[in-house]
Amino acid sequence: MMNGIFVLDKPVGMTSQQAVSRVKRILGAKKAGHGGTLDPDATGVLPVYLGQATRLSMYALGGDKAYLAEATFGFSTDTQDASGKVVDKGDPSHLTEKLITEALMQFVGTYEQLPPQFSALKINGKPAYELARQGIEVELKPREVVIDDIQIEQILLTPSQHSVRFFVGCGKGTYIRTLCHDLGQALGVPAHMSSLRRTKSGMFSISEAHSLTDLEEYKWSLVQPMGNGVKHLPMVTLDDDLIVKILHGQTVALTMSEGNILLPNFHEFAIVRVHDQVDRLIAICEVLVDARERINLRPQKVFLIDEVGL
Repeated sequence: MMNGIFVLDKPVGMTSQQAVSRVKRILGAKKAGHGGTLDPDATGVLPVYLGQATRLSMYALGGDKAYLAEATFGFSTDTQDASGKVVDKGDPSHLTEKLITEALMQFVGTYEQLPPQFSALKINGKPAYELARQGIEVELKPREVVIDDIQIEQILLTPSQHSVRFFVGCGKGTYIRTLCHDLGQALGVPAHMSSLRRTKSGMFSISEAHSLTDLEEYKWSLVQPMGNGVKHLPMVTLDDDLIVKILHGQTVALTMSEGNILLPNFHEFAIVRVHDQVDRLIAICEVLVDARERINLRPQKVFLIDEVGL
C-alpha cells in the first residue's frame, strides 16, 4: 500500500468526500480520508491522507486554517452562503468602508459563535444538515472560536454590489459563513458568504496544492511523504536498533547523547515524531521523562516503512 498526503486544490461544486473519492480512483488507493471538510461551494486546500497516512489526520484536524472570504450584504440565507434559500433582505446602501472595517475587526480574538443549522455537527448521531433539509430545526449551542487575524482585501460599495473580501486566519471549528452572517448582524444588514477559498490548512498551504487534472497527469509524484503532515511536531531521529524496538511497540529510553535529538527541553513536549536514518516517519511517540531524567519514547502510532517514493 502506498502512503502519503496529496494536497488538493478542491474545485467548486464538489463535496470533500467526493473529492477524496476522485483522488482514490485516480491513484488506485485503497484507503483515503481528508483533513477538514470544505463545503461544496468552497475551493482551496484539502489535504487527502492516503494509506497509513489516514492515521495522521487526528494530529492535523486541530491545526490553524486561513481563508480568503467574501461577505455580500443585502440578503441572508438559511445556509449562510450563496447556495441557500433567501430568508431575509435589507438595504445596505448606508454602509461605508469605515463601518464595515470597524465591525469586521471586532471579531478578531475569541468570540461565541453559533454553528449554522446546515453543518456537519452530529445531533443524536445525524448530521445537522440532514435534519435541516427535512425542515427540522435543532438547538445548537454557541461555542468559543478564535479569529487570529483579519486582513481586508477589497470593499465594494456600488449600486449593484455591497461586499467585502478579506483574509482570515482562525482556529479549529470556526465557520466562516457564520462569521459573514454575524458581520451582517453587527452592521444591522442581512449578509451571507458569497465565496470562500481555503489558503491554509494545518501544515499545508495553497502554494503546494494541485488540481485533479494535475493529479491525473503526474499521479504519485505529487504525493508528499507522511512526515510532512506532522512537521509541527518535534522530530527525533533514531538508529536502526532503536527503530526495531519502536516498530515492535516497545518504549525506548534515551539519553540526550543518543540519536539525533533536536529538542532543547523534552519536558516541554507531549509527543514527538520518530524518523529513521533515511528520514522516513516511523512512529508518533509520547514523551515521558522519568525520575532519573531519562527520556522515554512510548509509541502511540507505528507505521510500516513503505512510504511513497521509497
